[in-house]
Amino acid sequence: MTTQEILNGRTVLIIDDNIEICALMTSLLTSRKMEVYTAYTGEMGLVMFKQKQPDLVILDIMLPDVQGWEICHRLRELSTVPIIIYSALREAAAVVRGLEYGADDYIRKSTTNMEILARMSAAIRRAMQPAYLQEKNSYDDGYLLINLEQRLFQVKGKVIDLSPTEWALLNCLYAHCGQVVNYKHILDTVWGDEDKPINYIHVYLTHLRNNLEGNGEHRYLETVSRVGVRFVPKEDAVV
Repeated sequence: MTTQEILNGRTVLIIDDNIEICALMTSLLTSRKMEVYTAYTGEMGLVMFKQKQPDLVILDIMLPDVQGWEICHRLRELSTVPIIIYSALREAAAVVRGLEYGADDYIRKSTTNMEILARMSAAIRRAMQPAYLQEKNSYDDGYLLINLEQRLFQVKGKVIDLSPTEWALLNCLYAHCGQVVNYKHILDTVWGDEDKPINYIHVYLTHLRNNLEGNGEHRYLETVSRVGVRFVPKEDAVV
């Protein structure tokens, strides 16, 4: 599907106290046949999110009432909807912090309109049904169960909700079960941009490991220094 096909008819919530930026973004997105809602404070954004249930959230950090980091965290507790932080902050630490709080992507406010649309499309695509299904689309070793077709992820029988980006990363690694997937391929497959910082991968690997490897008995996600990451199945797993 093209970027326009993915964006067409989608609903977006913009949480930003800059009225001019909201107006410009609204004009850009409505011209792509998207429905746009705007909120100028964090608390207003949370209320509108619950009311409108958008397909995507674009979130500023420097809000007048509650910092965007906290709003991101609270949104992630409510839903797995894609969240893109849209901020003037340029420091790498800000990008990492945004990802750690549950954002799916981080866009600086100097980014071109075409890249913004492409990144939005990629975030929504990740939230759709997995695109990496193959003949072995499930995994079960008694402790961990993954079913890509049903979008089911269980640890010790407990269903765990993953964000769209966590799902996309898990799908990408499991599609190459037992093989090292290089960093550029992961960035291109999951984020649609092989030039993104490697920090994106490491932050989400930490999220997945916290869910996967709580008992410490088996290391499912193995990092190969300077090369990539490998999903390591247990010897007695049903793949």
